[in-house]
Parts: sequence; C-alpha cells; structure tokens
Amino acid sequence: MTGHAYATSAKIANRVGPFAGYHKDRDGMLNVLKMHREEVSKIDAGLVSEELLSAAASSWDEAVELGTCMELETHKLAISSNRNHRINDGL
Repeated sequence: MTGHAYATSAKIANRVGPFAGYHKDRDGMLNVLKMHREEVSKIDAGLVSEELLSAAASSWDEAVELGTCMELETHKLAISSNRNHRINDGL
C-alpha cells in the first residue's frame, strides 16, 4: 500500500508540482523509494501470496519510475517557463 501511495503522490506531483521542500531533498527521497523497492526482494515468498508479492514489487517499481520521471518533467517545465519568460521579456 505504501508503494502505491508513493506512486499516486508522484502522479499528482507530475500534474501540480512536487511538495514544498522536495527539491531540497530530492536525492534522499528517490533513495528511500529505491531502498523500499529493494526490500521487497527480501520478503520470504513462502509467507505471502505470489499475487501480493508481485503487486508490492510492481507498486515500488512504479513509484521509483514515476519519481524519476517527475524529475524529468520538472526540469522540462523549468526550461519551458524560462523560455516563456524570455519571450515575454522580448529576449
């Protein structure tokens, strides 16, 4: 559920921008997501259903992917915004 929540948060951030303070600790946030994803591989498959384990792995993969994509989208938005400011300023 936590992986799904992080993935959902990243989807929202891709639409409206990241939470305040994200850029200050971007690397730390992405590292935490990656560590959680890695921990899924350590779960004893004999203790949970294959379906649940697969869903957990997919959720964390998506959270990491979307978190990384958010960085690309944020960068694109910053470039676009800067370009628009230059155009509007007559540069």
